[in-house]
Amino acid sequence: MKKKIWGSLVALLSLFSLQSISLQAEFPCPEENSGTNKVQERILWGAPISPYVRTDLVTFYEKKVPFTHNNTLPAKLLTATHQPIDKNFEAASPFGKIPAYEEIDANKKRFTLSESAVIADYINQISQENPLRPTCPKANAQVSFFIGYAGSTLAPATHAILFENVVKPAVLKEKTDEARVKTVLQNELPPILDFLEKSLSDGRSWIADTQNFSLADIVIGSHLATLDTAKLSAMEQIGTRRPHLSAYLKKVLERDSFKKALKPLAE
Repeated sequence: MKKKIWGSLVALLSLFSLQSISLQAEFPCPEENSGTNKVQERILWGAPISPYVRTDLVTFYEKKVPFTHNNTLPAKLLTATHQPIDKNFEAASPFGKIPAYEEIDANKKRFTLSESAVIADYINQISQENPLRPTCPKANAQVSFFIGYAGSTLAPATHAILFENVVKPAVLKEKTDEARVKTVLQNELPPILDFLEKSLSDGRSWIADTQNFSLADIVIGSHLATLDTAKLSAMEQIGTRRPHLSAYLKKVLERDSFKKALKPLAE
């Protein structure tokens, strides 16, 4: 009798345990983009010359998600040049950085984000069109790695050149530090480009070795394109001794999404 009672108790506890695990695994998400929660407007704030803004512009175009682009400099540059800061931009970007994203639903409720990679990931998730992350864990991890590499290693070098060649003379009315530009081009940038060339030398089509174009390609391409927007030539800096990287960047920049994102800078 005791064995039967004990067996029943164990079975009952097991059932509760399984139900608990099931409930925890579901992690339900509130219903979004329907009824009164339906998004009425999506807005991306930021200047298109920024590679971080460019990343999100390209993501929007790749995903075919309708949006409005509001061109603005970061708050620090607006303040330095005595320009007003839009209140909606301030609300969307608490630290005054670009890009910033906001969406407004039917109830006029706002949802905001202010980190380029986070915005890109979010836009990728809200639309099934052209998935920009693979479902395979290993491939997805590689995408994340190259996004991280672009942000931590490639971006500081290309952004330094953009700041010296464009931001200082055109926005801040300051003189370019030619020595700084020379140091970046001769010492800092080459090993970064060498790593990308080595990564592509195994014949992969895309930088993270994914079957399709991914967020990693958007981020890497956006930062390499900075060389073109900073009064240099990306292809010249890559040079003939990096043929895989040269062919790769040409393929990336020929995509309609990149052409659209870079078009305002050519006008």
